[in-house]
Amino acid sequence: MEWQTLIAPGYGPDGTPLLSILCKRTYRFAHGMTAEPDPEKQIPFHEKDEFLDEGDPLKNATRAEAEIIAYKPLTDVILHASAHAPKGQKAVSLDAGIMIGSYRKLARVFGDRKVVVQGLGFAFSAPEPFESMRLDYSRAYGGKDGRSLPGVEYSYPRNPIGKGFLIKDDPSLVQGLPLPNLEDTNRLLTPAHLALDKFENWPRQPEPCAFGYAPRNAFPRLQQSGLSKPDQIDAEADRRMRMQDLPELGVPGQSEPPMSMPLLNPEFFNGAPPGLKLPYLKGDETVKLRYMDPEHPAFEFRLHPDRPRLAIDVGEGRVELPATLQTLEIYKATNQYTAVWRGSVKYRGPESLKLFTKFEYGVLD
Repeated sequence: MEWQTLIAPGYGPDGTPLLSILCKRTYRFAHGMTAEPDPEKQIPFHEKDEFLDEGDPLKNATRAEAEIIAYKPLTDVILHASAHAPKGQKAVSLDAGIMIGSYRKLARVFGDRKVVVQGLGFAFSAPEPFESMRLDYSRAYGGKDGRSLPGVEYSYPRNPIGKGFLIKDDPSLVQGLPLPNLEDTNRLLTPAHLALDKFENWPRQPEPCAFGYAPRNAFPRLQQSGLSKPDQIDAEADRRMRMQDLPELGVPGQSEPPMSMPLLNPEFFNGAPPGLKLPYLKGDETVKLRYMDPEHPAFEFRLHPDRPRLAIDVGEGRVELPATLQTLEIYKATNQYTAVWRGSVKYRGPESLKLFTKFEYGVLD
């Protein structure tokens, strides 16, 4: 089965221009098996961001992100899934998670809850029983507080689309406030720590815990979209140190263009949530999913050990490029995953394209 391929111009972590070959393939998996290329449906490259539910980026979780990215410094593991109680049962809470290789991420999943006023204070209602629960950012801690100050809406900087964000603890205002369905197992919310008192205290609140794409418009990802001049200088000095040995960029022995100041942190392009932005994976790891399949509470499969051979020829002979796994996106509802690999070479920028006497690229047989 052939790979889908395209070329993506962009910039490396040192600010120099890159030409990256991207290739993508869709696989189908089953419990206890090694995945195989899907002969029926190959999911195409995502060319733009898409959103769940009403499709509003300010209110809804991300369904897909544009994949035409020339460089990511880490492998994104994106998991589109729901937590499931074992078949025929309902749960009020359970710990769902993923383990890939030696990396693990867990979330405590609750049924729907809300704030209940009791006397002069308030408490959390008991979770409602559920069969399944989506694991995206709309179910995690965060959201907007329009209760604490009439006419003013505060957004939780780490996740403006979640649930449970509250500034003031006035019982007359918080009755019925929806609480998050997903929480960090090591940092559970309590009634005593729900209200911030002042918005400036938001950094002490829990990080949202979810498995889909992290919102682009949320901290810390939003902050990575640009650097102040002092931060750029410090970041450039750090990058020059780390760029001494990055074999996945370019071909040894070729001349390199001079470094230039990066305009953003390249980790901005890594859309995975905390705990699933990983050092580059090999692509043959075992994936274990906990409580994400009603038939198999402990579901596991192995990634297909594909590693594409990428090559480019601009008129000076064919050059093979090391392949790096850039994005692994798992769709549990259909038991599919996609792998996007990247091979990159430095060049002298768009003006140099007119000097190419040939422009061929792709995946070698």
